[in-house]
Amino acid sequence: MEGVTDWLVRIGTWGSVLLPGLIVLSFWGGIVWFRMRRRLREMKRHEDEGTIGRASFFQNADLPMHYDFVAHLGTGGPAPTTVGEKVLRPSIGVKLVILGLVGMIAYYATSTNFWQIGSSPPDRETEWIFTVVQVLLPLAALNGILYVFTSEARYDRDVLIVTRFFRRREYRWKSLTRIADGGAYDLVLFFKPGGKAKVLKHSAGIGEFKTFALGQVRKNRMADA
Repeated sequence: MEGVTDWLVRIGTWGSVLLPGLIVLSFWGGIVWFRMRRRLREMKRHEDEGTIGRASFFQNADLPMHYDFVAHLGTGGPAPTTVGEKVLRPSIGVKLVILGLVGMIAYYATSTNFWQIGSSPPDRETEWIFTVVQVLLPLAALNGILYVFTSEARYDRDVLIVTRFFRRREYRWKSLTRIADGGAYDLVLFFKPGGKAKVLKHSAGIGEFKTFALGQVRKNRMADA
């Protein structure tokens, strides 16, 4: 005990303060490292097995359970077919979710109570922050509406055509290497060559689409083996 006391005296006051902090930091660092390793192993397992895992390590969070439940309304059943192509469009559920969220944003952005979020009304030095937020919130709401309502995916046995924000891109199934869950809204399909395609996972006929896409992944792997 005397030796420990002498050692604490030698490292001084700062050392006595920093040492517990370093111990706590090391403990939490170990937990983070363990979780990172586990997530990376899980992603690698899904990729090797050709199943649906996370799209990336820094994946967006999933929708809260109650929103996800509503967003799934209308996703069952087959996708409509047009000129030999199956067409995936946003479900009625996800439209209701995004419109509800946009309504909440619009209400709070235009409400006089918005200026009373803090413990006291903003002064001139901080008022610009609230003004910027009031401008950005409607823009975020508009982005959400366009993101969902302009989403469409068409596919046949040869190609996948994705439209998002009025931009149309085509991908060939023979180049598909992996399909993953991108978080709140999208499935992410990886093509080499071709890049990534994002398909709204709250779409009518999405179950049939996932089965077809996973079949293409397995088919391509057998062809490359």
